[in-house]
Amino acid sequence: MFVSSTCKRIIPVISTCAALICVVTSCSRGPEDTPQTVDYYRTHAKDRQRLLAQCANDPGRLGNKPACINAQQAEILEGIGSTEKLPPMGLSQGSTPASGGGGPPPKSGESSPR
Repeated sequence: MFVSSTCKRIIPVISTCAALICVVTSCSRGPEDTPQTVDYYRTHAKDRQRLLAQCANDPGRLGNKPACINAQQAEILEGIGSTEKLPPMGLSQGSTPASGGGGPPPKSGESSPR
């Protein structure tokens, strides 16, 4: 008798605690729900690359998420598409296509355009 009365009191308590834990964890926001800013992803290249790989791997579900969009924008600004960090191209002064100094060299047998 003692065991069954104790179980009758413990089971509802355990069930209530389990339900409460489920409610609390389902209401909390995960890191994917609170995206970082473009500036954050510009300064945190590893996080940006990790997120871009996830977004590329599942574009149907993640492609339009704010975090993916912010990471993509940061990649445009910081990645290979950015001209701010490129070294000088080394073009000499006065060498423009209009002056005949630019463009590819003439093919063999052709004279340069005038």
